[in-house]
Amino acid sequence: MRPLVYGWPILVGALLRIGWFLVHPHQPFVDELHYHQIAVTLVQSGTYRDLLWPPGWPFTLSVLYTVFGSQVVVGLVFNTLISCLTIGLIGWIAYRLFDPHIAWASMWLIAGMPSYILVNTLLMYEVWLQFLLIWSVIVAIQPRWRVAHVVQISVLTALISLMRPFWLLLPCLLWIMHHALAPAQARFGPCASGHALRAIDPEPRAGDPADYTVGACDESRGR
Repeated sequence: MRPLVYGWPILVGALLRIGWFLVHPHQPFVDELHYHQIAVTLVQSGTYRDLLWPPGWPFTLSVLYTVFGSQVVVGLVFNTLISCLTIGLIGWIAYRLFDPHIAWASMWLIAGMPSYILVNTLLMYEVWLQFLLIWSVIVAIQPRWRVAHVVQISVLTALISLMRPFWLLLPCLLWIMHHALAPAQARFGPCASGHALRAIDPEPRAGDPADYTVGACDESRGR
């Protein structure tokens, strides 16, 4: 496939998100309003005051508000841009692990997913969190981890855990993913994906990641 082909899902995804935002304008309420108010307070006073909510998303909003102004639309535009970038990152992961056709299909799936389009119009952290998690997967699937990769994992873990403390476990999960994707150890992580690929493309080319993934699953199942 030509590289330009991969731009179409991102373009269409952007148009769908902008169109939904224009057709269904949204005013923040409940959680969104709290996050917005905390971010505005942080910009104005430099403190969180009485913070009963995870600080990660209000901090991100406060940085945006400092640069572009304390308007709700600033956070919504940020969500839209990050969402479109996430479409491209998911395509890159699928291209790296599988093949161009799977990458292209994955991008279209994410670009047109109704729930993902809807969440772009909410002043919530999910889009930003998903982007950071996808970026961490990109780091995890590198053949060898270097100092730069470890630094990225540290920064990503800090940003993500400030929104959801559970993700302090992220380095452990990424380490498991990194080793599960090694050809000699492909016994658990990609098994389900491999069989899904077999259903979609029953004749994978020699050397594709799907070859050793499906083979490893079949081999371990036959023991």
